[in-house]
Amino acid sequence: MNRHTKTLQSKSRTHQVRLDSGDGWLVTSGSSGNEYRVRQLADGRFWCGCDWHVWHSAGECSHTAAVRNWVAEAGGRRAYLKGSMEDYRRSHQRFDAFNEGVIYTTAKVR
Repeated sequence: MNRHTKTLQSKSRTHQVRLDSGDGWLVTSGSSGNEYRVRQLADGRFWCGCDWHVWHSAGECSHTAAVRNWVAEAGGRRAYLKGSMEDYRRSHQRFDAFNEGVIYTTAKVR
């Protein structure tokens, strides 16, 4: 797993996620306390209103990763980020999504 993926996964687990009354989620940053709105686009990717995501719209920010975690856990699974296909193959987990070099997998919660 590359360093960016490991940092992204760790940081995403510090955020608080709740459903927005509209069409997405509100994510409260675990470090700054700022709140960001995350929506899922028609093509399955997630969009976030944070500065990082505005400048790197093709990538994943920790807020979109937090929502992926939340969605997986709501379905009785746990989300994991993999930085390479080799990491994914070794994990023997289900493939869920791919976005700009980050592979999302999920496994059942025991």
